[in-house]
Amino acid sequence: MLTRDALRFRDLYIINNLKDDLKPVYIDFFIELYTYKKCKLAYENLSMQIFEFNILITEKVFNELNQACLFYKVKEHYWKKLEHLVVKD
Repeated sequence: MLTRDALRFRDLYIINNLKDDLKPVYIDFFIELYTYKKCKLAYENLSMQIFEFNILITEKVFNELNQACLFYKVKEHYWKKLEHLVVKD
């Protein structure tokens, strides 16, 4: 089974802050895609899951997610629509 050990600190921070709100299957899928160097797809999918399930996220998580999406060249429409789910830290 894949582990979170392969994730970078930022990615691990994001996943750790979402693990209580997302189903484990979505977390595992993110890790699998990420581990196989499909980081862009991993973040596109993660953003869609956050949006679909209306998961509230902190400003810090949103900012980290934003930076990761910019780094992996994820199209803005995936992560920008999550702004309305941000709660103040």
